[in-house]
Amino acid sequence: MVDFKTHPMTKEMADYIRMLRVDMGCSWRKVAGVMAELCPEMNIKTHQSFGGNGPLYGPDGYQGEGMDLCTEAAKFFGENAGEEPWN
Repeated sequence: MVDFKTHPMTKEMADYIRMLRVDMGCSWRKVAGVMAELCPEMNIKTHQSFGGNGPLYGPDGYQGEGMDLCTEAAKFFGENAGEEPWN
């Protein structure tokens, strides 16, 4: 679980997460993996993904952490991560 009390979501992070999930269609796992690499201080757990390549290739995070990141980011936009356009 991502600890937003010690590492609060910033507007810049929310913008980037929204771009990954909404604009690029990344899975929750991929969102968590990308954010784990960009923000190591958040201690987001990852595992090696298999297959694929390109700019978003790399470790995947865990679905629950990606969901947490999207939920927190969606709040910046007055949106619900469980509804369109997030899901």
